[in-house]
Amino acid sequence: TDDSVAAKAGVKAGDVIVSLNGSRIDDPSDLRRVVADVDPGAEFTLDVMRDKKPVTLKGKAEERRSRRPTVRTIL
Repeated sequence: TDDSVAAKAGVKAGDVIVSLNGSRIDDPSDLRRVVADVDPGAEFTLDVMRDKKPVTLKGKAEERRSRRPTVRTIL
């Protein structure tokens, strides 16, 4: 999406992510694992293949947002 961390770093449709902070990415589970290790607010380096050429992008991780809303019951 346009407002995502990836878009802000310069990732475009069709880019193939090959590494994040030097860790090789072979499949989506690799990417999820490495992304989970990036501290909020930390800078990162993303290597992609774009039009059969290597491109290095830099970005900054954002605070993680909870996927589920917090629900509290008060009696």
